Amino acid sequence: MPKSMYAKKDALLKQRKAQVKKKKKSKPTKLSKRAKAQARATKKGVDFSK
Repeated sequence: MPKSMYAKKDALLKQRKAQVKKKKKSKPTKLSKRAKAQARATKKGVDFSK
């Protein structure tokens, strides 16, 4: 296997790892933001069950 193949694989692996990290980081923040917004709204008396 030539070195260039290894380099391409390494780059792809790094990209994939970075994507996974980004996904993992972004999901909880989105959820917490939505949860905070809901909590703020429920205090004001907005019903989310509809």
